Amino acid sequence: MKTNGVRLLVVAATLLTATAGLTACGGGGGSGSMDMGMGMGHEHMHQGAPAAPDPVADGARTIRVVATSFSFAPSEIRIDAGEEVAIELTSEDVTHDFVVDGPPGHVVAAAAGETATGGLRIDDPGDYPVYCSVSGHRSAGMEGVIVVAAA
Repeated sequence: MKTNGVRLLVVAATLLTATAGLTACGGGGGSGSMDMGMGMGHEHMHQGAPAAPDPVADGARTIRVVATSFSFAPSEIRIDAGEEVAIELTSEDVTHDFVVDGPPGHVVAAAAGETATGGLRIDDPGDYPVYCSVSGHRSAGMEGVIVVAAA
């Protein structure tokens, strides 16, 4: 009988630990849960900080972007080819990042309620999709575009 009681305590402790981990990461399924999955952005939360932002060039023009599940504001950004810009990303709810599809790739990530700045320069004119790579965010519509005009 004593062995069954110990097993029961171990099972209960394991369940409590797992539940606490899910709740801390927004995966508990409650009404306050905003995270849609356990992808790259979810790992950032476990590490305590998002990935390091891309460096910002001296004299770069700052473009402020607000990230909220599941959108960027503004969703369209216009820059000139070869222009140095700084994307200042503010996350209003959970961890989000700002990734350019194609060169240069990752620009910046911001933890919940934080602001982070990352550098960006695109040399070739064209339309470049941007998105949040946190699991489930892009498929939920968290996308935008950078329109690069010929200089």
